[in-house]
Amino acid sequence: MRQLLTFLILIFGSLGPLGAQTPGGITPGGTTPGNSTPATPAPASTPAPTPVPTAGHLYLELGEGLDLPVAAWQSAYGASYGLKASVGQTLDPHWALQLDLETFYYFGSNFSGAISDEEVLVIPTVRYQIEGGIFRPYLLGGFGGEFEILSGPPSGATVADFDGAVGTGCETTLYEGFSLFVEGKYNLIFSSKTVGQDMACFIGAHWDAP
Repeated sequence: MRQLLTFLILIFGSLGPLGAQTPGGITPGGTTPGNSTPATPAPASTPAPTPVPTAGHLYLELGEGLDLPVAAWQSAYGASYGLKASVGQTLDPHWALQLDLETFYYFGSNFSGAISDEEVLVIPTVRYQIEGGIFRPYLLGGFGGEFEILSGPPSGATVADFDGAVGTGCETTLYEGFSLFVEGKYNLIFSSKTVGQDMACFIGAHWDAP
């Protein structure tokens, strides 16, 4: 009997502790034989952040659009095609100052015959950029001058008045330093007798200076 017990002890001693191995050759802790470092999952990729305007850089905007007289305008005029150019500088990621130059050409006819009106707006403007993702809205407000060159009776007359404008828009970046925008503005023309009102809509491109 003593010899049988000694034989069994030798057999179990040679097998080592039970539970030291798990099925499939995987050892506790998530390692494989010959590799003592646990496997770690690869980090998830994150999307590139949308560029945010930085302080102190210059930008240029060019656009085209339509202007629709609303009140206190010549009744013969309908929607007018126009162009817009803006040069600005950011003050911080939200605020910017820009100079808006806009021109529209109105034409029509009334009891006196064919008439036309070429309008030029020069408006220093404050811009506030609202945080966003792919589409970034912004607000506009400015005050400047409105100049008109009239044809027809009286031919060649020139008119100059003050103009105030408020508006909003939205831009989206195509690549770094270049974006597209759509914009709407409401103008108030302060003449000596009345306050003219019109509404302009633009679509255009925005370039950031390098």
